[in-house]
Amino acid sequence: KYIFNNISKFPLIVKFIEFSLIIPSTSVECERVFSQVKIIKNRLRNKLSIPKLNNLILVKTSSYNISTFPFDEAVEIFLNIKERRKRNNN
Repeated sequence: KYIFNNISKFPLIVKFIEFSLIIPSTSVECERVFSQVKIIKNRLRNKLSIPKLNNLILVKTSSYNISTFPFDEAVEIFLNIKERRKRNNN
C-alpha cells in the first residue's frame, strides 16, 4: 500500500509489480491455443493465409454460446460486406 501511495518515489518497483501481474501463472491457455491451431491447420489445410488462420483461431478459441449468438446480425453484416464488394468492383 505504501508503494502505491508513493508511485513517484518507486517507479521501477511499480512497473515490476504491474508486469508481474500480467504474466500468466501457467501456460495452460497458451497450450490450449496451440492445440486448437493443430486441429485447424492440419496437413489438409496447410496453405491457409495468415489472416484466415487468425480468424479461424479466434472463432475456435473464443467460447461463444450458440444459444445466444446473434445469427441474424451476423448474416446482415456478411450481406453488407458482400454488397460493398460488388459496388466497389463495378
